[in-house]
Amino acid sequence: MRPEEIQNLTQGCINGEPAACMAACPLQMDIRAFTAAVRDKRWIAAYRIMRDAMLFPDLVSGLCGGICEDHCVLKDVSDPVRINLLERTVIQEAGKRPPKKYRLPAKNKSVAVIGAGICGLACAAILAIRKYDVVVYDRRSTFGGALLGSEQEALLSDVSYQLQYEKIEYRFGEEIADLSSLQADAVMIATGNGGSTFGETLQNHSTGVFLGGGCTGSRGIQSVAEGIRAAADIEHYFLTGKMPENTAKPVKAVCYHPDTESAAASFLQEGTASPDSDAAMSEAGRCLQCDCSRCLEECEMLSYYERTPKQITKGIIQDTMAGSTVSKRIMTRQIASCNLCGQCTAVCPNEVDIGGVMLLARQDRVKSGSVIPAFHDFWMRQMDFYSEEGAVYIPPVSQGQIFRTPYLFFPGCQLGASNPDYVLLPFESLRNTFGAGLFVTCCGAPAYWAGEEERHRKWTETLRKQWEDSGQPVMILGCASCEKQFRQFLPEIKTVSLYEILEAGMRKQSEISDPDCSILSSAMVFDPCSAREDNILKDSVRKLAASVGCRITEPAPHSGNAKCCGWGGHIQAADPALYDRIVADRISESDQPYIVYCANCRDVF
Repeated sequence: MRPEEIQNLTQGCINGEPAACMAACPLQMDIRAFTAAVRDKRWIAAYRIMRDAMLFPDLVSGLCGGICEDHCVLKDVSDPVRINLLERTVIQEAGKRPPKKYRLPAKNKSVAVIGAGICGLACAAILAIRKYDVVVYDRRSTFGGALLGSEQEALLSDVSYQLQYEKIEYRFGEEIADLSSLQADAVMIATGNGGSTFGETLQNHSTGVFLGGGCTGSRGIQSVAEGIRAAADIEHYFLTGKMPENTAKPVKAVCYHPDTESAAASFLQEGTASPDSDAAMSEAGRCLQCDCSRCLEECEMLSYYERTPKQITKGIIQDTMAGSTVSKRIMTRQIASCNLCGQCTAVCPNEVDIGGVMLLARQDRVKSGSVIPAFHDFWMRQMDFYSEEGAVYIPPVSQGQIFRTPYLFFPGCQLGASNPDYVLLPFESLRNTFGAGLFVTCCGAPAYWAGEEERHRKWTETLRKQWEDSGQPVMILGCASCEKQFRQFLPEIKTVSLYEILEAGMRKQSEISDPDCSILSSAMVFDPCSAREDNILKDSVRKLAASVGCRITEPAPHSGNAKCCGWGGHIQAADPALYDRIVADRISESDQPYIVYCANCRDVF
């Protein structure tokens, strides 16, 4: 198994990724951490989060246009969280906080920054903090660039305050006409709107020359972001000798949260000059701390092991690459504890397939000989039994005037094992009505769940040949797991559910002779995980129950859709405690009797 195979299955996971507001922020401020700090009245911590992102919090918060608020998930249901007003409150409550002192060794590289506007200053600040020799040139007599003369000029003192411990040489009143006159290892051009770019562009610049800010069309807070990015690019150039590519990587933003409908209106109104600290704390408490954890909330296995999809992927890759013995593999038990039910994919907004990852890992361990046989041995021997001495085959009645289409009843191995009458009574009716034959054997699911690819492939071919030898009949399936196996691996075989046939038969009756014949007056339908996408099957079961007078109760919305009963994937041997937890959770979802149409679910309950 190559690492990219499982990475492809989980690359859409947005758990732990920036929230939509943070992704939209040019400075990528951690807004979740910021609002949490404000909510808890930790003003100094909130101020440090601002400064780490902005460099000059007083100045930049004044330039901030609230881009993050336009991407808040609450925007369309109430009011966005007023982040910019919270920033002002933090500055007001935290007071002037001295910048950090960084005791780093001096670097032997020099940088010339042309332009002392906010873009150039941001670049210079980062590089000075990292102890590069930085010289800032500007034709004016002070720093500030386009902000000079504006209402922001009073805030420029924040620049001097935040850089008080850093060594930056300023050469004001000095205009650079030719880059060759500079004695520097790298040059940052931040000459502002309409300023000289010395014949360079962002897409085609000389080695060691970088551009940003107004001369590239950026304004305000975006200029600060470009200065910070340029500092990172310059350091990359120093470390590698290569110019960075100018292709921005897309950000996977988290824009999902289930509780948006209950959001309250904002506690702060736009235009507020000095927000009240209590109101600011309440406003910060409106932040939903957006992160996607749907799969962990809906899957007992993921919540039990407390590993996210990314952590699972990383662990499996480490196990695979290590080439270690079974006893040293940290993911061994968890890999064998997945029901392979598909619930994670069903609830994931990006359809991340953790079950697929676990299945690949099982298959890889079978190939490498590092699988633990005890995890699947019982079910594999059971499959052998139903494939050989436990198998029953009765051919369909020959085609003729009465039976034009051959039918073959395929109840699966567990239906008869649960109760022989569940096979014998339907077969008698199907034989009389359609001339159906009977084929009692295994569909191959145990081999599939165990990761035994070759064994599963050979058995699938055996089933296909038996079907062809039987005249390619319509298969009447009595098991939802068998239906899923046939859909996935034998799509050429036409199938119909036993329950669909039973429901159709009941529908043809003009009336029920005894309207009180139902065993149950009411019951909850429990849909097996293998029937999650089979709406025809689910609908047939409900109509069949209703036709005999049973009032149907649907599962509560919070219980999810067609979760596994615990049987799937052979997890009992790998982790009996998890198996017991899953079964208990399923049982607790209703105090009514359950209508089940999967033999495995019936036996579990």
